[in-house]
Amino acid sequence: MKTTVSRFDFQDAFLKSETYKNNFSYEGLNALFDYFEEYENSTSEDIDFDIVSIACEYSEYESATEAVKQYNGAVEENKDFDDEDKEKASIAWLQDQTQVIEIEGGGVIIQKF
Repeated sequence: MKTTVSRFDFQDAFLKSETYKNNFSYEGLNALFDYFEEYENSTSEDIDFDIVSIACEYSEYESATEAVKQYNGAVEENKDFDDEDKEKASIAWLQDQTQVIEIEGGGVIIQKF
């Protein structure tokens, strides 16, 4: 027996949870929902909604550069890199390591590795 989870249900489950309400921003929850929905559509595989596993498996960061620093990844320090170039290089590095979900308006969610 399956229950379909709407965008509202998905967001509401996180936002009402005492434990997980601060794991993702509103925009991050939208990006995650879109990612899971797209995954289901492209693979024809249903995903079980499990708030605990999602919260444990994915993390949101204000920028890809911040996420890279968290994982001690090396984004080449180059004086010619501006912040936008560092962000692009950080996204590329993360994509080589794991799944990266870019958030509209800034920030990323990555699958922990």
